[in-house]
Amino acid sequence: MNHVFISSLAKPLSRWLQAFPDLVHVAPESAIDGADLVWLDAASLKAALPEMMVRLQLIQRRFVVLDAVPDDDAAIKAVQSGACGYAHRHAKPAQLEEIAAVVDAGGLWVGPSVMQKVMQISKFVAREAASVGVDTDLSVLTERELAVAQEVGKGLNNREIAQVLGVTERTVKAHLTVAFEKLAVRDRVQLALLMNGISI
Repeated sequence: MNHVFISSLAKPLSRWLQAFPDLVHVAPESAIDGADLVWLDAASLKAALPEMMVRLQLIQRRFVVLDAVPDDDAAIKAVQSGACGYAHRHAKPAQLEEIAAVVDAGGLWVGPSVMQKVMQISKFVAREAASVGVDTDLSVLTERELAVAQEVGKGLNNREIAQVLGVTERTVKAHLTVAFEKLAVRDRVQLALLMNGISI
């Protein structure tokens, strides 16, 4: 996967390079041919960010917005503008790799607080439109997988789920991976919607 980081910085942040040693770092006005995933450094792009998002949408490039001070409203606006993800620009290399994997699988990456807002909206939509509900056979999940899926449906992140269920975060991740496969969902956003009876 070819990662292109667009920023006004003289060089990419070291954690970006740790996650993707072969990344391409370009200025906002540069061409982005051959990019599989574009990472936008919102902090350095500032006023140019909205225009960059429109440009990337027009040329059908998947992109993730990296923000210095993540904000739920900015995250929702980025997703509405076509972003496949929204995260902190100083996210750890492992998290950047995880974001790339989710986006590569066709998923959406957002923070837990944004996820909770999505769930609140989804529950409202489900109440307002009875026809939106969906029949999902949850019997394919084990008791523990179901418990993890239900907590995802409440908008909890992996650490919170681990605390609630008294297991490790690694165990939560393992149950989620199996649940995604059994329920044929790409990511936790789709799983959360499914657990709240919202068609995907």
